[in-house]
Amino acid sequence: MSLPQFLRNAEEEKDFQLAMQHMHFFYANSGADFCKSVWRLEQLWQGRSIAVYSLAEGRVAEVPLKRLKSMVNGKCCSTCDDKCCNLHINDVMYLCRGWCRAEFEWAKPNTVDISRQATFLRCCWATYDAEFIRLSLPWTPEAFQQQLASEQLKFTHRSDMGPVVKLQELVFHQKVATMEEFQCNWLRLSEVEDLVKLLPRLQAVETFALMAAYLSSQQQVPLAKALAFHPTLRKVEIAHVQLTIPAVELLVSAPRLHRLEMLRLDACGLGDAGAKVVADAFVIHPALTELHLAFNGIGSAGAVALAHALPAIRCLEELNVRWNRIHSLGAVALANAANTLKRLDIRDNPIGAKGARALRCRSIDVESEVLHFNVDTSWLGFFRCILWQLFMRLFLSMVVLPMTCFRWRQRMFHVMTAKDGSRVRPAEPSESSEEVIQSGEANAAHRCQSDNASVATID
Repeated sequence: MSLPQFLRNAEEEKDFQLAMQHMHFFYANSGADFCKSVWRLEQLWQGRSIAVYSLAEGRVAEVPLKRLKSMVNGKCCSTCDDKCCNLHINDVMYLCRGWCRAEFEWAKPNTVDISRQATFLRCCWATYDAEFIRLSLPWTPEAFQQQLASEQLKFTHRSDMGPVVKLQELVFHQKVATMEEFQCNWLRLSEVEDLVKLLPRLQAVETFALMAAYLSSQQQVPLAKALAFHPTLRKVEIAHVQLTIPAVELLVSAPRLHRLEMLRLDACGLGDAGAKVVADAFVIHPALTELHLAFNGIGSAGAVALAHALPAIRCLEELNVRWNRIHSLGAVALANAANTLKRLDIRDNPIGAKGARALRCRSIDVESEVLHFNVDTSWLGFFRCILWQLFMRLFLSMVVLPMTCFRWRQRMFHVMTAKDGSRVRPAEPSESSEEVIQSGEANAAHRCQSDNASVATID
């Protein structure tokens, strides 16, 4: 669907104004069956041409992008006026335009910028592989109005500002009141506090997912508390987020999460201590059917603790402890206690031949390359299994490298903030790194004057 743009007649203008009042319909339903995702085109490809209405030719014509004129102080040249025949380019960044930013906020989280994708296949991959797309938090109406007040958002027509603000507030309250699944990926350090404030407003959310983020120890407890006291959560998925033991204990031991059906704590650095905390909380979650603790460095001691707690939760059907350090002792303990399980994923663990024999005797669905290659009965299978594990570990290291680098970058900003006392934060899409650093210096200088303290200047 496309709306008439330049030089509309009276009837087209009437339809256009009516459509503007319901402009949020498609964007706000980006997760519906009829709208799987919203693709954004934030940048135009240089060397291409676009079809626009040309005053010089009096018709819609294909115009090369290089013919578009930039504007300075609202003019492309000294003779530029309302009847200028030159085609003007909008120099304001996409996410700094009022309408574009509002549409971007309405479409979250199912929206992706395809202007940097070279092929259609890469566009499709970027759309549906959500693990590698940054899913930022939606702006609250207060944040949107604050950006308008500080003139961070620009409108071509100032008359559009009022309707956009009203639509933004309407859509936000409608979405947070009905949203059942909430996901945010690649969360910046400065957004964690906003996430904690946003969670209580998600009145109907049943699935919460957070992936690839760095949380300081001071930030983990408030977030865990916000999740622990949420009354409607049924699924909690946290992956590639390092968690401390107190935060894990607060999260899994919350009595209000007694309806929890699925808990995923992948790559959270739990270790044996974290596995024991999760095992001790089994009795609080009688409805839990899935537990995922992959890539946590859990050893046999953690596996034994989980095995001892399994009889307390008879609804558990799937246990995923892939990519850990569970040896034969832990595998045997899990095999002896896995009476109620339907599926046990223990791949990429050195369970050995003894663990393989114990698991093979069980009638449950066990996924393990040790069983697949018959390590307990074949020397050839043993060597094949070793090669397979080496290949998979190398592959996994390459996959998680971007997430690891992102967490390291966020941690660096946190260390700089704590060390220098300045509010250094990652740059937003509409800012440069120099602007962020200057902002940190200005805040630091202000506190220095008020507290008579010395603050180190950031180069």
